Amino acid sequence: MSSHISGQNSGVVALPQHSHMLKDMSHELLDYVLKAGKPFGITDAHVSVGIGEMSRIRVESQDVTSLHNGREFAAQITCFANDKVQVLDSGIQDLATLKAMIDAQLPLLHDAPENPFMKLIGSEEIYRGPTIDLDQRETLVTSLEDMIEYAKVMERVVKDYSWVSMVSGSKVIRELACSHVCATNGLDMPEASSEYYAVVQPVAITSSEKQQGYGNSQAAHFEDLLPPYIVGHEAAAYLFNLLNATQPESGVKPVILDPDSSVELFDTFFSAIDAEAHRNKGIFSGKVGQLILPEHVMIDDLPHIKRSQFSVSVDMLGMLQKPLRFVDRGVLTQYFCTLEESRRQGLPFSGRGNGLTNVVVTGGTRSEEEMISTIKDGLYITGFNGGTVSVLNGTFSCPAQGLHIKDGKKAGPASNFIVAGQLRDMFAGLELAHHVPKVPNFRSNIIAPAVLLQGCTISV
Repeated sequence: MSSHISGQNSGVVALPQHSHMLKDMSHELLDYVLKAGKPFGITDAHVSVGIGEMSRIRVESQDVTSLHNGREFAAQITCFANDKVQVLDSGIQDLATLKAMIDAQLPLLHDAPENPFMKLIGSEEIYRGPTIDLDQRETLVTSLEDMIEYAKVMERVVKDYSWVSMVSGSKVIRELACSHVCATNGLDMPEASSEYYAVVQPVAITSSEKQQGYGNSQAAHFEDLLPPYIVGHEAAAYLFNLLNATQPESGVKPVILDPDSSVELFDTFFSAIDAEAHRNKGIFSGKVGQLILPEHVMIDDLPHIKRSQFSVSVDMLGMLQKPLRFVDRGVLTQYFCTLEESRRQGLPFSGRGNGLTNVVVTGGTRSEEEMISTIKDGLYITGFNGGTVSVLNGTFSCPAQGLHIKDGKKAGPASNFIVAGQLRDMFAGLELAHHVPKVPNFRSNIIAPAVLLQGCTISV
């Protein structure tokens, strides 16, 4: 069995044949909406048109049971008349139909809500220089044969484990996208991307229970997916832990979040430092310039990591993306603030029209193994399953699974327990491991090491 798939391409060009058509269409729609909208007071407009192609493959018992190819078109036209904003969406590619939709909707503009915070940025803020090639799409797309073989390898590997009764699905999905945006402030920008997602879901059935595990990988380039045998091994190991888990005793214990689980914690952190949470008096409202994390913690957003599907050179607003630091030695330097929220509250705009890019959390001094060695009785968390988290009142209560930690070593699997605490205390007292997963992280836009949390309340 091959350790990895060849990654040979099919010779099919990844959608650039549509780029000129989309540019012409976006410009024609922009001109039309300005002309047709003049009697209704329209002075500015923003147009986005795009085409997406998806290929979805499913393998069961080494046979291809589903192979779906589809294409979707999407158009969004935003009209501005003073403080009134009207957004028109359509999935119809025909220009005449789109123009007829504009004609039908413009008379309704007088009923549109006023929002003075949604206006376009000034033409002087539009970046018009050279962009960075972030290598985010395949020039020639990978063949369906290679995608099928990848799915087959994942399934073969996971089926080799004795505790796997069946595989509910082994899938590979490819999404190709091409778009063009233009606006009256001078924005005129093409975009193109490719993305692959692979997942395998083994199932175990015993006399007392049925459990389903999973393993997955995603990347902008097919060749950057994890090798399929690794995805299969991870899925089988996840399932094994579910089958053989025991409940821990209730009480207050230290827990260590593995890197995937720590991503979930830091995703909550960014919800807590969002400007909207600040406006609603969240746990970190009014904390810019203050110590909210331990002094060893640094958190940066790095937009230019090559081959990451989360990287951005110039955002949808037309602004050049620059690295941002949100936490400097534990001190919150800024809120994450959208353009609309910055205008609403008078806060600095984060300059991220597309949202966060590649968030990297660093600063630890001890290894994960060293942290584990100091714990007599604790838990190593490998995943959370929903729960209740509030960045307004600070509550955290989430079902989890993972491993017991006994006498400084990982022990057997643990599940069916809840980890609870106060977010403010959890963030203030956390410790990072020094090892940070490699960038880009193809599973999430947040890249974080393992995290030690002291004094969590464990209940069963």
